[in-house]
Amino acid sequence: QLKSWLTQCVKPKDNGNYVGSPWRTLEAGLRMMSSWPYAFYYFLSSPSFDDETVFRMTKSIYEHSQHLRINVSTATRNSQEMAGLYTIGVLFPEFKDASEWRTFASTMLHQEEKDQFYPDGSQKELAPGYHNTNLSCIESVYRLSQLNKYLLPDDYTQSLERIYEFYERVVMPDGKLPAGNDSRWLDSKNILAKASTYFKD
Repeated sequence: QLKSWLTQCVKPKDNGNYVGSPWRTLEAGLRMMSSWPYAFYYFLSSPSFDDETVFRMTKSIYEHSQHLRINVSTATRNSQEMAGLYTIGVLFPEFKDASEWRTFASTMLHQEEKDQFYPDGSQKELAPGYHNTNLSCIESVYRLSQLNKYLLPDDYTQSLERIYEFYERVVMPDGKLPAGNDSRWLDSKNILAKASTYFKD
């Protein structure tokens, strides 16, 4: 399946943001943030993940990162793209641009913390689902930076805490978050439990 995808889905010369494109920056960011890094490290223990396939997947990961670095979006989509770029910058430090990717992505996400969220911590689309999507991207970068001892911009962490605190203010007695706007019912328990491991007070 991976080989077939790599053969059929060659990186485009444009931003890929059109219907039917496998290289929309949103999907490229999500692949690099989650599924592909997990797959790559799981595949390493398999004899069928031969040298050629390792090379081809690694090359595509590099191309994804180039694609995300050049084609920058705004708002919710930007959070997912930058989380993907940062993830690769951490997990593949051998890439010559890895340090710049980390710096660029964390700086962009820090700006998104300011641009996408009101002072009370609520995300501007006023949908708890979108709030959680952005939070998960910002949080994933924080987690990776802590595990790998990389510095983040000043007050990145304080802004993250403020975004978590919004859930405390809107959570319902049953522990769920309101399904406002383009959202779904979310259970706040796991979200706030994770926050409690970061912010002891």
